[in-house]
Amino acid sequence: MYLICVDQSFQIVGECRLLKFPFSCSIFGDFINLRESQAEIKNSVDLLDAVESQVRKLPFSRNRNDMYNFDQSIDIANLEIQDGKLAEEHSLLTEFRHFLLSDVLIWLENITGIQLDKRKVDLTSSIYRRTDALLCHDDELEGRRIAFIWYLVPKDWDSKKDGGFLQLFSCQNDGVEMYHPDPQNPPARLNPWKVSESLNPQRNQFAFFEVSAYSFHQVTEILSDKERVSLHGWFHGTSLPRPAEREHPTRIPRISPTHIEEELVYRWMNPLYIDMRQQAKIRRRFVRASEIQLINFLKTDQWAELTKTLSALENDRIWSTVGPFNRKNYQAVNRDSFAGKDDLLPDILRQLYRLFTSEAMLVILSDLTGVRFHPESRMLDMKSPTVEESSIPAAKRARTAEDVPTNISTSSSVSSQCASLNEPQLRRWSPGCYTLLADTELIGGNWRVEAVLHLAGYGTPLKRKKSNTASGEAVNSSKEPTSSCWDAAWGGQIVYVAKDEKDDLLTVRPSDNALTLVYVGPDTANFVQYINHLAKPTPIHAAEVNHVAEAGDTKSFAYDLNLTYYEPASDVQSEAGADWAAAIEDGGSEDSVDDEEEDDADADDDDEDDDDDADDDDGNHSLIAESDK
Repeated sequence: MYLICVDQSFQIVGECRLLKFPFSCSIFGDFINLRESQAEIKNSVDLLDAVESQVRKLPFSRNRNDMYNFDQSIDIANLEIQDGKLAEEHSLLTEFRHFLLSDVLIWLENITGIQLDKRKVDLTSSIYRRTDALLCHDDELEGRRIAFIWYLVPKDWDSKKDGGFLQLFSCQNDGVEMYHPDPQNPPARLNPWKVSESLNPQRNQFAFFEVSAYSFHQVTEILSDKERVSLHGWFHGTSLPRPAEREHPTRIPRISPTHIEEELVYRWMNPLYIDMRQQAKIRRRFVRASEIQLINFLKTDQWAELTKTLSALENDRIWSTVGPFNRKNYQAVNRDSFAGKDDLLPDILRQLYRLFTSEAMLVILSDLTGVRFHPESRMLDMKSPTVEESSIPAAKRARTAEDVPTNISTSSSVSSQCASLNEPQLRRWSPGCYTLLADTELIGGNWRVEAVLHLAGYGTPLKRKKSNTASGEAVNSSKEPTSSCWDAAWGGQIVYVAKDEKDDLLTVRPSDNALTLVYVGPDTANFVQYINHLAKPTPIHAAEVNHVAEAGDTKSFAYDLNLTYYEPASDVQSEAGADWAAAIEDGGSEDSVDDEEEDDADADDDDEDDDDDADDDDGNHSLIAESDK
């Protein structure tokens, strides 16, 4: 099919490819030709080169969050409004915008039947460079009706080698694939589960599709040094209906803690983290920063056996992909395997699961953090210091054991007073994996400690030089950052953000056999950065040493255990009055405790705590403030 529209310098002459599934999308090759030769522009090739040249001279800013990384220009409409000289220097771009609002808009109305706003079109440029990507989303925003892209990529662009596919997702509703969802009546459980089309951009190609509750798409990661350049935007009109709140089909259930034999704790846990004196030191740091990373958390022999088991765990019946793509993309051990419904899961993994879901772990975490997770914690026998509430910002407030509602009967069972927790997830990560924020995750919520045990594939921190003081425990603070084998440029770090906060609160850099604890309040959430193709997870046992990991290697994985512990009172009273503690010192990365470092290396830090030591030697610092790092 050939269609022609004309304007001053542009005309549409292209062959159309029409897709009806997973949603209506049209792609035109060789979209625009020159209508009339000009002195400096002889043909359509010159026209495209001239347009690209003007695009590259636009003011660009770096766009980066959980969903995307790329450079984006100002809106072309602002050229004329803000700077007449700038508009003159980009005359082809302003002319193209007028072309969109005239000929193209009428043409789109005729072929789609959608009534569009003849006064408004969003038009910007994006440049994607190596490792840049735009993850799964539906483009829905008030007033958007038709999305479009005009590609200005190099002539030899090949997405199989260069990346940058435009991928379209099909959706499922309650596990059933929807072939023709009704855009006027979208179900709340409509989520993207499968890539149905992968479109390779070509120079002078024009694509457009109707924006709806199921128009899920993404731009795949750029794999080469070529730049994916485009002009794109939206035509506006009356929005289609959308679900009031899209339901999450893979929400992780809460569970109650279980009893375990004491021997399991001593078999698995590094003795450092059970020692009362070391717990007091760790607790002080956690109180100040609301987060900490505990290095070598598991005993070396148990950790080595565990990682060896993980590297051999390749059965597809054990691992399943976790989605949907607009929320997350990674692999995790099937819940049925942990529940003991099959014999595929090695016993050592079941032991790890039992340890972290036990009441014993709640007691230990209470003593390490000062957060009241279990009534048998030593924290309950200690007096909490008082801090003037009015002097502490609301974002840095947290509750103490004294704030627990007094209507909990002392005759109740111990279990009823314990914290609840999310069912643990043993996750497997490789290039292309990520988690995304959802709007609902930044609204409300309970006070909680989020725990991630990075198990293998990340490497270990470089040791700093030991001092000549007596051996013991020390903290690697952000003043002397550790250097991990896992490169921050690969992604895969855990980032904490808060509602209405411009900057990230905290970025957690993963390290093998390290437990990261973060105290999190309402309106706060985290995401795992997209892991790009440069990532090279480290070999995790001797059999893999001879396997040299390459960028984008799909045979190398990183592993972690993820779960969340909720304060018992959080389910009853999420915003109680409390004594507060100010906690935040500096931003950037987490404190880490290493059992192999010197006890007195943090002498200066201990001096600062002299006033606290009178109380802390007895272990009482149960005031925890939310991290704002």
